[in-house]
Amino acid sequence: MRVTNARDFLGTQLTYDSHNGTDFAVPLGTVVVAAAPGVVRRVSSEFNRGGLKVFIDHGAGLVTSSNHLGRSMVAVGDRVARGQPIALSAYSGLDGPQHLPLRRAPRALQRLARRREYVDPFAAPGETPSWRAGNWPVPSRDAGAALPASDWDHPAIERAIEAAWAPELRAGLRALSDPDERAVAVLFQQNYYPTRFRELPRLYGAEHPGPRGSTCRFARRTSTGSGFPRRRAAPAVTPSASRVASTPCPPLL
Repeated sequence: MRVTNARDFLGTQLTYDSHNGTDFAVPLGTVVVAAAPGVVRRVSSEFNRGGLKVFIDHGAGLVTSSNHLGRSMVAVGDRVARGQPIALSAYSGLDGPQHLPLRRAPRALQRLARRREYVDPFAAPGETPSWRAGNWPVPSRDAGAALPASDWDHPAIERAIEAAWAPELRAGLRALSDPDERAVAVLFQQNYYPTRFRELPRLYGAEHPGPRGSTCRFARRTSTGSGFPRRRAAPAVTPSASRVASTPCPPLL
C-alpha cells in the first residue's frame, strides 16, 4: 500500500493513500455496536469494497458504516440504540484473503459520512472530533437520545440516480421503495463507486454542524477504549486479560 502525502490526525503516516475510514485492530468475532442511535438503512456485502457492511442513518446528515464484518445482527429498518450490538467482526472482503496467512491483525473498519462525504472522526489540533468524549473513543454508558431526521434532498437523489451510467444500476436504486433506504443506497454508490455516475449531486437539503455524539464501536465488556500504535496511548486505557483495547489506524481524508 502506497503512502505519499497521506497523514493521520496526529500528523504521522499511520495510514495510506485513498483510505477513507478508521481501522480498529480487534480479535475475530468481536461484538460491534452502534456508535449512536439510528436506523439501519443498508446491509450489503461487496467483496471488492469492504466485505459485509452495516450502514446506519443517525440523522442530522450523519451516516456510519461498519465494514469487514463476519455476521450482521440487524436488518434493514431496525432502530438501534447507542451501544446496541449490530454485528460480529471478521475479515471479510478483498483485504482478508490477501493477508492470509495473517500478517496483519484482523480489523473492523469504521466510516463516518457527513453530508455525503466521509470525514475523519478524530480531530487534528484546532479541530473538533466527532467522538463524544474527545479524541479517544470510549464505550457507551447510555443508549442516547435520537438525533433529528436526515433531511434528504429527494429531487437531488433522483438526479443522482439518473446520472448513473448503467441502466441496471438506475433500475436497482429506483426499485427500493423506502425513500430513506434509497437515499443511503445512493450515498453508498456515490462514495464507493463514484465513477459509476456522470455527476455527484449533494444529497442533503441543508448544512449540518456535525453532531459530536459518536462513541466506541465495541461493547464495554470487551473494550475499555482505543489506543494508537507506536504512539502515545489513549488516556485511561488499560488492557487486561478480559478486555481488549482496540487500535485505530487513522484514515486519509
